[in-house]
Amino acid sequence: EFINQLGHDLKNPLNPLVNLLPIIERGEKDPDKKKMLKIINRNVGYMKNLVTKTIELAKLNSQNIKLNIEDINIFTEVNKVIEINKIMLDENNIEVKNNIPKNLNIQVDKIRLEEVFNNLLNNSLKYTYNYGKIVINAYSEDDFVKISMKDNGIGMNQDQLSHVFDEFYKADASRHDFDSSGLGMSICKKIIEKHGGKIWVESEGHNKGTTFYFMIPNKN
Repeated sequence: EFINQLGHDLKNPLNPLVNLLPIIERGEKDPDKKKMLKIINRNVGYMKNLVTKTIELAKLNSQNIKLNIEDINIFTEVNKVIEINKIMLDENNIEVKNNIPKNLNIQVDKIRLEEVFNNLLNNSLKYTYNYGKIVINAYSEDDFVKISMKDNGIGMNQDQLSHVFDEFYKADASRHDFDSSGLGMSICKKIIEKHGGKIWVESEGHNKGTTFYFMIPNKN
């Protein structure tokens, strides 16, 4: 309740800044002032993202959260997430291959699973080189559906692998990444665990790519 109230009180004054600063930035002719406005705009966007993700994580930590379970087609949902991120993928010349069987369905919270795929894809995007490749697979394994997202990006060492799901953790601390709150992977973990599943990550090291895996009980 405290986090929700705090988040509400922080988001309200941020909303006019998020809406008005881009307009002011576009209208500014002075190069130095325009540069300062761009910096302010990025920081405000980062603050709003941080507040939103913190509230989301607080909700997922609550015992009272209820999932809206429905039958979904995984192939279709992954294609939607790829389409949402198409501009960023095209800008970085990154190919995404959806190898999920077209007839594979699962009972999950559709919006939550979409968030998992979106967070994982954005994470792979950030750490994959231009002209890179991301491959998404899924198959049934006993009473679970196992899903993987593999990239050929910068990879991770053992220390990074052990902390990747920690709250506010960023694999590359030297990056001034204003698009990341450091909470995306923590949120993924909570969502998968709320479904009774598990999530993990593997990498053979620097420049050898990263693969995220998660398993969710298959009730179909």
